[in-house]
Amino acid sequence: MTKKNLAALAFIVILSTVLSTAGCTAKKHLATIADQEARLDQANGRIDTLQRENGDLNKRLSETQSALDAAQAKNAESSAAVESMTGRIAALETHKTELEKAVAAGKMSEETYKKRVRGLNVTIAGLTAEVKDKEAAIASRDAEVSSLREREAALKAAAADQEREIAALNGEKDALSSTMASRGRLIAILAVLLGVVALAGIVVFLRGRKRLAAG
Repeated sequence: MTKKNLAALAFIVILSTVLSTAGCTAKKHLATIADQEARLDQANGRIDTLQRENGDLNKRLSETQSALDAAQAKNAESSAAVESMTGRIAALETHKTELEKAVAAGKMSEETYKKRVRGLNVTIAGLTAEVKDKEAAIASRDAEVSSLREREAALKAAAADQEREIAALNGEKDALSSTMASRGRLIAILAVLLGVVALAGIVVFLRGRKRLAAG
């Protein structure tokens, strides 16, 4: 075997090795890209799910805050009413005392006094009952307000957790996209190199055949 033939054979062996290595490398990168595409799809699916859930959470949070505002406003209204009625009761009690003094001073008959006091007592009893009802309603709404505040805090925490997860997934998406782009460029370079090496092999092969024909 001539030196030229040995050189050609060595080149073919090297060429085969290069092609095999490049092919394996490209295959691995393609498999990695496929895996990363699957992870990217999973991340996108999870983000879509989280965004829908986040929309539901924000809706429930808005409803809870509206209910909380309404309960607090109603309690404020009831508290003002209780304060007003308590003031009226105090004024009526003061008026009863003044009537007693009028009777003691002989400025009013006992019969007139009793008649007026009965009317005042009826009014005071009605106001007192109404105060008790409103105070019970206030206590009930206080419990509701406390429950709504707890729900509001839980919903805010859940929404914040989802926002953090979405941000993390978006970061993962960016990293995967960047890695996939890099691997894509590498595969393109390998494809070009494979083409160049294959072309060189064809040239060498044709020259070898030409020499054999000429010999």
